[in-house]
Amino acid sequence: MFAVTTSTWQSLTASAVRPWRSVLEMRRTDPTGQLLPPDAYVFGNAVGERLTSIKTAWRNTCRRAGIEDLHFHDLRREFACRLLESRADLHDVRDFLGHANITTTSRYVRSTPVRLAQALERMEASTVTVADADDPPHLAEVR
Repeated sequence: MFAVTTSTWQSLTASAVRPWRSVLEMRRTDPTGQLLPPDAYVFGNAVGERLTSIKTAWRNTCRRAGIEDLHFHDLRREFACRLLESRADLHDVRDFLGHANITTTSRYVRSTPVRLAQALERMEASTVTVADADDPPHLAEVR
């Protein structure tokens, strides 16, 4: 495991954003080529107005992909679970999700088999073994 420095984070963020740069550039203009105002929504309609719902687009996308019973909000939960599986702190997940209260994040994110296995491995690696009641306890060897 490595510590993420500011420069590493900026590099990761830049590489994640790079593929979307051209999409964002296209969203600066309306279908006639006129520049959209600065307050236009990036993921708005063709003229930058706020979308009231993405339900139809989401349903059509899932149907075309042959995916059943996947809700848009499931992607948010999946993101949170993957953050936790990568050992992100619950407070960081709360911040990514924009929750004001960590209790909301705790209810929102379910345990996954991967997270449960990782937790068990960490617990087993840190268990205290006592060879003799008179000897001071020592930590088991960490793998």
